[in-house]
Amino acid sequence: MSIALDQVLRELGKSAGPDHHGWYTALCPFHDDKRRPNLRLREGGFRCMTCGEKGNLKKLAARLGTKREEGKHMALRIVGM
Repeated sequence: MSIALDQVLRELGKSAGPDHHGWYTALCPFHDDKRRPNLRLREGGFRCMTCGEKGNLKKLAARLGTKREEGKHMALRIVGM
């Protein structure tokens, strides 16, 4: 199964781009990136300019899925389920 760039961009939320080289910029889900977007991505893959994490879009999509599941489980713990 191929992961599409537009799917990953939707999961990341706010992003900028593409620039003149085709790169988009977003907050990195691999570290506590809250102020300045450091993740650069395009169809061929991604790289964070701060933490150095890099890989293909499948790896990034898997991380985003993990973050979403962690958030869901945390919300369930807060409401006592």
